[in-house]
Amino acid sequence: MSIKKNAPPNKGQRIIKELKYLSPKPKIEKTTDPE
Repeated sequence: MSIKKNAPPNKGQRIIKELKYLSPKPKIEKTTDPE
């Protein structure tokens, strides 16, 4: 958590994006999306 505070907002957002990709949450959303 300390690293997150030290890191700039840009880097934090990038980490969140990577976490979202790693997390199965986006996968579920994609499944619900009518593709």
